[in-house]
Amino acid sequence: MTSTAILIPARYGSTRFPGKPLISLDNIPMIRRVFERCRKTGYDVYVLTDDTRIADKFEPHQVIIDVTDYDNGTERCAGAVAMRTLDDYDQFVNVQGDMPDVTQEMIHRCITSLTEYEVSTVYTEMTEELQNDPNSVKMVRAKDQALWFGRGTDFLALKVTLGVKTLTDVHDYVQLKRIEREFRDAVDVYQIPAFLCRQTDLVQAACATDKIVNIKKGQFLAPWDMTGILSKCEDAKELWITERGTSFGYNNLVVDYTGLMYMLDTYKHDIVFDVTHSVQKPGGLGSSSGGNRDYVPGLARAGSALGIRNFFLEVHPNPDVAPSDGPNMLRLEDFEEVVDDIHRYSYTR
Repeated sequence: MTSTAILIPARYGSTRFPGKPLISLDNIPMIRRVFERCRKTGYDVYVLTDDTRIADKFEPHQVIIDVTDYDNGTERCAGAVAMRTLDDYDQFVNVQGDMPDVTQEMIHRCITSLTEYEVSTVYTEMTEELQNDPNSVKMVRAKDQALWFGRGTDFLALKVTLGVKTLTDVHDYVQLKRIEREFRDAVDVYQIPAFLCRQTDLVQAACATDKIVNIKKGQFLAPWDMTGILSKCEDAKELWITERGTSFGYNNLVVDYTGLMYMLDTYKHDIVFDVTHSVQKPGGLGSSSGGNRDYVPGLARAGSALGIRNFFLEVHPNPDVAPSDGPNMLRLEDFEEVVDDIHRYSYTR
């Protein structure tokens, strides 16, 4: 039978908030409140700390003291397990010491998930205010898989952790120079938005960097009009051209597959198909853009069959509450199937 223990790491000397575990909540130290909530689950609970001021709040058998300077709470939990004082248990739940509102339901959900995964983390949805707070811990996930944890907007850490390239829009020369100065190592691709694709200074400045440059073809341009823009890009390390739909009357875009074929046959650069923006309806909701994500899978399959090898897809766990472009975004739960179809219908495979 599986035996479970709950571990609560609590370091006294926090850089942001020294002594945080002992802050009083209704005359009870926060770490004690967390401990009591965890104990209600019926599992054995241990506080892992480096300081006697925290240890003194508990019975000796409830505390494991280790003065090692661990980088984070997870490492402190691993250190406690390695000390072999917890050999009677074969799985552990890590509850952070600053979670006074932790519930039995959260912990039981975490333990239930351990029947399928070696590691399980309970998360809650964040308000927009907390998302913008550099001190709040955030998580990037794909369905039930946690991909990254961090506090601030540490794009370099996210890039390294996931092993991916990162892309960002640039809208003017000043913004480009700031990114080069402050976030240079975190960005791999500079993207020129469609409505700015004919801004010579911006295009040339992006191409003068050592980054890949992705130019979105303006909705108002014919495929062959890209020739003039490409003449400004001789200094580019690598160049992509992205199709994101062509204006067709008011509030509507169409995808011209003959135009995509022309660019594939004419230009030596990689052609990217931005499928989700191609189903956008600019201004279609009156005060904002509309769209229809239901068209995305079919357009993606057609593009793949035509010979397109590079796709731009905007994805969101809940597009209907996304701050921008929600109506044309793919739901995260549908993303894998669309990618599988792109591979299945590929003309180039």
